[in-house]
Amino acid sequence: MKKLLCTLLLIFCLIGVYASEAFELVDVYESGITDSVFYSYIHKDTGLKVVYENNDAGNNYAELIFRTPMQDEGDLNHVFEHSLLSGSDKYPSSYLFFDFSHRSYLSSVNADTQMSSTAYHAASPSNEQIEIYIDALFSLVDDPDLIHEENIYRREAIRYDLQSVDGPITPAGTVFNEDVGYITDEVRGAVEGGQGTVSGDVCIEHDWTAANEPGR
Repeated sequence: MKKLLCTLLLIFCLIGVYASEAFELVDVYESGITDSVFYSYIHKDTGLKVVYENNDAGNNYAELIFRTPMQDEGDLNHVFEHSLLSGSDKYPSSYLFFDFSHRSYLSSVNADTQMSSTAYHAASPSNEQIEIYIDALFSLVDDPDLIHEENIYRREAIRYDLQSVDGPITPAGTVFNEDVGYITDEVRGAVEGGQGTVSGDVCIEHDWTAANEPGR
């Protein structure tokens, strides 16, 4: 658990910060653009990085970012992004993300996967709701239902559906459907095609090993 937390970047944008002796203040930065003061902390035991933004905004915001460098084009990290939100021993649910969305006072909640990281973020005018959200996310990291129920992975990744005896067998899955939508997006294809035209013969390739280099 400690090794995992060492790779975790936690961003709190709450009104008021509660830093104990377990955290060391390493930097303070004032931003005139956002009219905020940023405090950077390091958790002494785990190396967890915490950035806290103090301002007068009415909406509190929190984000947990995991370092998850992609190994290939299989989109495995995206599958785990979804699967992790299914529930935990402390927060049992068939899909906790829907509880965040429809049974809380969070004004926004979402998650996304990039080339080298996976982020979970939410906002709410209620400090209590944000604290519950953060606690729930840490419980999902510590003991997710995904470990105990492999069908969660199948549901989110790819599976084959048969709706009736005489019906067709079709591929399905949350991430599979999202990826198909992304690949077949005509607007995205046009934009990337235009970029290719502008760049000429320049070929941009993904370096999957570069994301694993220290400091990235």
